[in-house]
Amino acid sequence: MQQFGRILTEDGVVPVKFDRNEPLDLRTLVSDITPDVIASGALADVDTAHLSAVDGSVTYLAPIDGIRQVAATGFNYRKHNRGIQHESACGT
Repeated sequence: MQQFGRILTEDGVVPVKFDRNEPLDLRTLVSDITPDVIASGALADVDTAHLSAVDGSVTYLAPIDGIRQVAATGFNYRKHNRGIQHESACGT
């Protein structure tokens, strides 16, 4: 699974890929993460070997620029849902 984001640094907005929670600069590949960039497949299989880490103080931004909402389902949804069903069956 690849994890992407956008961060604000003193240099401006930086699109990043997270590798072990370390943000790696994607500006050599894309100028920002937008719906058009995602649709193009530019981020489908990013090789981190030539990406540099983003150093310094950062502010995390919305993961995709140019949209108002992001619909997402967590990977633990099934486990969480079973817990709710179990609690309901027990009467708690």
